[in-house]
Amino acid sequence: AGYTLATLFGEYAFNFSMLDARFGPSVQIDLNVPGTPYSSLVNVPFHEYAFRVEQGTVTFDGAGKYSWQASRNVAGPTTTEQGNGQYTVTADGTVALDFGVVGTVLAGGSTFVLASTAGVPVIEMGMGVKKGGTFNNASFNGSYAVALYYSDATVGPPGTINLNVTKTPYNNTFAVPFPGYALSSELRTMTFDGAGNYTWSGTRNTSGNSSPASGSGTYVLATDGTLTLDTGLAGNVLAGASAFILATPGGKVEMGVGLRKGGTFSNASLGGRYAVAHHYSDATAGPANTININIPNTPYINSLDVPFPLYAFNSEVRSIVFDGAGNYSWSGTRNKGGVSSATSGSGYYSVAADGALSLDSRLSGHVLEGGSTFILAPTSGQSVQIGMGVLR
Repeated sequence: AGYTLATLFGEYAFNFSMLDARFGPSVQIDLNVPGTPYSSLVNVPFHEYAFRVEQGTVTFDGAGKYSWQASRNVAGPTTTEQGNGQYTVTADGTVALDFGVVGTVLAGGSTFVLASTAGVPVIEMGMGVKKGGTFNNASFNGSYAVALYYSDATVGPPGTINLNVTKTPYNNTFAVPFPGYALSSELRTMTFDGAGNYTWSGTRNTSGNSSPASGSGTYVLATDGTLTLDTGLAGNVLAGASAFILATPGGKVEMGVGLRKGGTFSNASLGGRYAVAHHYSDATAGPANTININIPNTPYINSLDVPFPLYAFNSEVRSIVFDGAGNYSWSGTRNKGGVSSATSGSGYYSVAADGALSLDSRLSGHVLEGGSTFILAPTSGQSVQIGMGVLR
């Protein structure tokens, strides 16, 4: 309690992961059937135009108005966007922006999380950290738990439709394969040496295919807290370097968040009510889209639009209560492919001595020392997800 509009005040760095299939052009499969009998695996292209990430700054005036500017990465092509609007903050810390996202601000105003819950076909989640402080590479020294969520169609191969035409006229309806091969989440430990170098290792989950992953690289931390990694990820570091956010300004669409590792934890480290923003894909939420192929005669050449699998993409804002003894309950609002609904549930959790967090729903993550913030990502199972929770 005790939050007001003034809790959000000043300039914040933010990132948003968005899925918006309303603007094409849509992808197509190309058919070329010279005669019968004919048999071929037809590739189904990835709908990369619908996946986008934004990275920029937003300034809140402490009185209900905000302005923002950002770089938007639409699967590679980048545009500069800007705008302004109105926001509200209720006494319990609930934040709402006028374009349909809601979430929570952490007490003190250092961090916020947002997600779309309204019944509109835009699935999005964002997070922000307040800008301030003076930094250099030495400000980044130690180990961080990092959750990442991204799409990358180059990891293929693409999904296919098995077209087997023995005679014409031919008519058949096919389920459109879900592009799980292109969607991944990761949970990493990244160690920065304070001199511009880092190493990392973790687990990558590509729609149920889990594998260990590791690497190394270089980073630059500018005076204003802007963080740039050699992989193309960039973002901003919170004053004190306890947390950072990341996104790709170009190339593959990716977002992430990191929390400093350290401290001694137990289940009691998570106690009380948290607001959690989630962004995820779940191909079991079907039924799958279908496409009808009608070949009256041969030779036959045509291109057919492939429907976007909006049914499988979700964003949520949940209120989750941890009892400090390994149990939790939650309720919230889910935007599933543009359909809004109330959701709730309960389960159990564990927090290891090093801060590693495990939920019974296959989600894993890490808790920041003090218990104010945690991150989540699945390291197994076909659902690909990223989540961030802040204490209310």
